[in-house]
This record gives sequence, C-alpha cells and structure tokens, in this order.
Amino acid sequence: WIKRYKKFSIFLKVQRQNRRRNLMEPYKVELLNRLGMDWSPKIGPGLEMWALKYDMLKKYSEEFGNCNVPRTCNKTLRIFMNSCRVKYNDRRRRGFDKDLSRTNHLTDEQIALLEAIGMEWGELLEKIPWEEHFKDLCRFKEKFGHPHVRWRDPERIQLANWVVFMR
Repeated sequence: WIKRYKKFSIFLKVQRQNRRRNLMEPYKVELLNRLGMDWSPKIGPGLEMWALKYDMLKKYSEEFGNCNVPRTCNKTLRIFMNSCRVKYNDRRRRGFDKDLSRTNHLTDEQIALLEAIGMEWGELLEKIPWEEHFKDLCRFKEKFGHPHVRWRDPERIQLANWVVFMR
C-alpha cells in the first residue's frame, strides 16, 4: 500500500510542478480541478506519509514494547526510525531553539509524539570535521599504500564509513 501511495504522491507533485511551469495542457488542469485538486496544499504528502509511518511505528511499539525495529523486520519502518533519530540528533547539534525553516526536520510536536511511544534517541556522537577524516585517510594511505579502508577493522570503522559516504 505504501508503494502505491508513494507513487500517487509523486504523480501529484509532478502535476503541481508542471502546472507551475506552464507545461500542462489546459484540459488536464480542468480535469484535475473537477476532481478537487489542491494545487498548493498546506500539508503535503511528506507530512501525510510521516503520520502513516508514525502509526506503523506506534503499532510496533505497542506490540514489542520499544521502537527499536531490527534489521530483519519491516525495512520501511526501520528506515523511518533511523531517519527520525538522525533528524533529532541534527536538531540537538544545532540547538532546539534554532529556526526550523529547513524542510527536512522533526518538529517539536513530532518529537513529543515519538517520545510518547518510547522512542530512544541514542547517544549524540560528535561530528568529526571533513578535514579530520581526510587527514586520517592520508595517514592510512601513507601507512598502507592505498585508500581502501576495510570495515572489518574495528579501529577504523568510522573512517571506513566516511570513505563510503564520500563515494
């Protein structure tokens, strides 16, 4: 159901973009108007999708007593859970009183809803600046003769993740 809903949301988004750019034939605009198309919705599919996934996480929490969705479970739900944690930690780093003009954030209300169902945010890891990672990679290359950091090395897992992210 989520895949169909997502495809429909994308379809609506494209229709709105085409109309704004004057790329849509007038008869298509008229047909969509007859269906009650909202050309500038205040609550877009992003918030509707968030609410749907929140409900799924709430049901999971009620069934299992926590919000820690394992990798072997529902992939969509696991991605949602991790995404919420990343967004929350981003707000913690920047400060909760900062402007939320970015579209990719958790609101205070969403945070409260997640905490009410038992969401644990985890430890806030300090972000290492790009330059520090680069220096570490240079030292690694100097020592081993190549920049291919292996994940199996527990001492260099953070560097290995950074290298993969940079690709």
